[in-house]
Amino acid sequence: MSGRSLAALLVCGVLLAPAGAQERPRAEPKRYDLRARYLPRVGDEVVVHEVQRQRRRFRIEREGEVLENHKGSMTLETRYEQRVEKVEQGVVTGELRRYRLVKQVQAEEPREERFAEPVEVRLVLRERRWAYARVGAADEVLPPLLKAKLADECAGEVEPGGAEAKLQGLFPKQPQALGQRWKVAPATLAEVLGFEHVDPKTSTAGGELRAVAGEGDALSFTVQLRFNLELRRVLGERVETPARLAGEATLQFFPRAPSRSMKVQAALSYAGAMPGRSAPPGTRLRLRLDVESSEERRPVEGRSAGPRAPKSE
Repeated sequence: MSGRSLAALLVCGVLLAPAGAQERPRAEPKRYDLRARYLPRVGDEVVVHEVQRQRRRFRIEREGEVLENHKGSMTLETRYEQRVEKVEQGVVTGELRRYRLVKQVQAEEPREERFAEPVEVRLVLRERRWAYARVGAADEVLPPLLKAKLADECAGEVEPGGAEAKLQGLFPKQPQALGQRWKVAPATLAEVLGFEHVDPKTSTAGGELRAVAGEGDALSFTVQLRFNLELRRVLGERVETPARLAGEATLQFFPRAPSRSMKVQAALSYAGAMPGRSAPPGTRLRLRLDVESSEERRPVEGRSAGPRAPKSE
């Protein structure tokens, strides 16, 4: 068939198309309130699995001489059951955890604390600080890895509204359609990730509603966050040359069930003067830190006060 006759057939097909074949106006896409969240209840129980992986490379030099050159990695994994014991104004202020595993691999030297009988730890929020203590044991002494993990987790003050209030700041106030994107305040996202002193003029962050699944109590949203942040603090010290933190996070949550999963991949890079007043003049640091972390929370079958959501794919 010649190109000309094919073109003629296409024109003919358009001219003879029935009136009903005209394009119909598109229906308005369904929109979802991403700030809707499940309110915790006393008696809720979830199984928590956390994994943190870190690869680091840094070099310290002064006047062209390399003082230290280091490469290393670390993985920390924990599994426990969490039971809500007290809720105030929608925020958990008391909980009981039953730890079953704490595993750390650093410099290819694994250390593992696996418990045949769960180690129970009670956490209570008092005056914006978490306090923890072992229960059900005569000596009340915590295993070393678990103690270090809890000490790190409970350090510092808790902001009003807790961690959930920070997460809410990542989502727009207006309902969103599938595939819709929005801007996120860089400082808000940095705070969720545990960083501060972000330069808002040179930093960017945004979110996108990637998936909506299930219905009713099994309704879930999957949100992807991308960020490129410029940090004015490194190792807790202010620096003249900013560090760069770039990566993405994927968050799946169920607004009607105590389930959630979050995965973060990020890279921190810095090259400049060695932070801290104690460093001699001319000392420079080159740092690269790659981080991967994941957290999954799923209801304990038959022991959650709220509705249960199915496991995500």
